[in-house]
Amino acid sequence: MRLRLLAVLAAGTLLLAACGSSDSKPALHRTPQARPAVQPLGIYMYDTKGFERLSAVFSSSHRYPGRSTVEVTRTACGFTERWVPRPERSSESRFCLRPRRWRLDALVDYHEFFGQAVRQRFACRGPFVPRPPEVKVGFRWTDRCRGAGSRVTVGYRVVAERTLAVAGHPVRTVLIRARAALRGRIAGVNQIDSWLARRDGLLVRREMRSATAIDSPFGKVKDTEQYHLALQSLTPR
Repeated sequence: MRLRLLAVLAAGTLLLAACGSSDSKPALHRTPQARPAVQPLGIYMYDTKGFERLSAVFSSSHRYPGRSTVEVTRTACGFTERWVPRPERSSESRFCLRPRRWRLDALVDYHEFFGQAVRQRFACRGPFVPRPPEVKVGFRWTDRCRGAGSRVTVGYRVVAERTLAVAGHPVRTVLIRARAALRGRIAGVNQIDSWLARRDGLLVRREMRSATAIDSPFGKVKDTEQYHLALQSLTPR
């Protein structure tokens, strides 16, 4: 019974990144670029605060440690970002690239509760949208992903520009807000605020809040996840 519950839970938790399918014409800066500016490959360390909690007939929670990592690796059409706060939890965002543009290709979530491990893949579709060096404040778009009987509609909005300090160095960032509405066996809303470096799209800061109600054989199950990430160094390991 617990394994069935976990399979449903994994389908409801998304680490969504700021790219997807466009509902409007892209608004670009005029800076010419022959190749996409991409963050250097490697493992980045982040100051971390947060937790994930499962509440049903029985309850369990994972408190995230003070540090977690995001590994950036090359893939066939672009790159992957893999966040690992602890052995029982990880999330991958896979992107395809074109010059000055990108799109979300897939999301892969891993959860482990009560000794049971579940990995869930979400496939995402849509045209390419501007990369962080190009996108303008006010630009909006929508992405749609499917996986394990669930449908997710994500609305994105470029909110603002801001200079943040990373290890004493000023970094120009753009804040992209994602609001995900989940339907199907999972119902609820996730909101993710991501501050990405204007230069190359490196994740500088992220705040995530998720609250979902999940259908299970013994009624509704509540899953709550919240976390905050802040980059420690611009240089990967």
